[in-house]
Amino acid sequence: MNLHTTLLFLGQLDTEQQFDVTQDAGKLIIEPMSLTFDQLSYWKKPAVLCLTSSQVDQNSLRLNQQLSAIARKHRIPIDDRPFTPHVTLCKKAHAPVQLKFKPVQWQSKDFCLVESLSTAHGVKYQVLKRWSSVI
Repeated sequence: MNLHTTLLFLGQLDTEQQFDVTQDAGKLIIEPMSLTFDQLSYWKKPAVLCLTSSQVDQNSLRLNQQLSAIARKHRIPIDDRPFTPHVTLCKKAHAPVQLKFKPVQWQSKDFCLVESLSTAHGVKYQVLKRWSSVI
């Protein structure tokens, strides 16, 4: 299973962009993040069912903003919509689902640069670089 939450989607990077992002991200001070996924959401346009948070963790929001600044510095186009932490549960969903569940606590002391690879069995996520908090 490939459960993850995306801090910032960068799209396809060339070798120089990947190097630049990796260098700058390595200079960030990372605070532990704690997300509570307490809502089941259906997003019609991408046709996904996902867990979302009613409140955004400030450390993850700060990291999203710092990573966005790095992307802009290197002229990497990014989505300017507000950061919405989510965990995709189902792609190609056709309708919303009503389901009661206990909130999921998601804690992390690190983040990764990940490449998504399409395979015959679906998308595989390959970690290219990992950064850990100093705390």
